[in-house]
Amino acid sequence: MRTADRLQSFTLIELVVVMIITGIVVATAATALRITGERLAHLKDSREKWLEVYRLEGAVQGDADRSLEVLSEVDGVRLKRMVGPDIVYHILANGVVRETGQVTDTFYVDISERESYYNGNTITTNVSPIDEWKWEAQIGETPVSFRFYKIYAADEKMRHEAILNHTPGR
Repeated sequence: MRTADRLQSFTLIELVVVMIITGIVVATAATALRITGERLAHLKDSREKWLEVYRLEGAVQGDADRSLEVLSEVDGVRLKRMVGPDIVYHILANGVVRETGQVTDTFYVDISERESYYNGNTITTNVSPIDEWKWEAQIGETPVSFRFYKIYAADEKMRHEAILNHTPGR
């Protein structure tokens, strides 16, 4: 009879040990799943931010390529077109708004710093022609720098030089 009692006790201990090991495995799997879910959510958020950056970069450079002239403004840049309303990019606290007449498009890219240039010289005045401008943003821990260019014909360059030479505060 004693052997049967020991055998039943030993089986009960085995059952408890197996249940403890199962609990540890399930808890570890749940923790791994939670961490993986958090990482995937972070990657998805980061991916969406980078897509927004690429959308903004493509829109600005495409508009600049099709515009006649690019002018600096207090809160962004104005792209003059031959036909239709001008395209204006307003840099706001939480993003960039592209305005074309009554149509607007919002890019949720936080521009922290911006500079405008003409022939390599920094432009500080409002409504001055520019041929290069730089915007800087931060995506997570990564700094992002945008550089946009507008290539003008020689006669346009001469006209811009005349305007800039008569503009105080250049």
